[in-house]
Amino acid sequence: MNRTQIYLDDEQTSQLDRRAASEGTSRSMLIRRAVDAYLSQEKRDAATWQAQWRKTVDGTTGVAPCVRLPEDQATLLPLPRGLGSRATHQAPRPERTIRAALPVESLQHPLSVYQALLEVAA
Repeated sequence: MNRTQIYLDDEQTSQLDRRAASEGTSRSMLIRRAVDAYLSQEKRDAATWQAQWRKTVDGTTGVAPCVRLPEDQATLLPLPRGLGSRATHQAPRPERTIRAALPVESLQHPLSVYQALLEVAA
């Protein structure tokens, strides 16, 4: 067993002493139990995560991705010549349709219309 020193505030110390007295044990024993409970909870959380991961894998292919990837890579066919890198591959562009030009007035801010009306009125 290893000796460890910790700092507790007055309230923690008094609560710990009351509980130790009511259980007929020492403050050190209560602290060891609390550490054990904390560490076992951490193990349970890891086990829960692993179980959820296994359930997810089993619900898909049933094979872990780290095992499946090399198997899939071995069965893939090579890319056609010229498509080996993203830099050389360009998606075909759709044909453009020519649209009628919009009148310039429709693109102007509505306040410019008011300004033009004021100039005509003056």
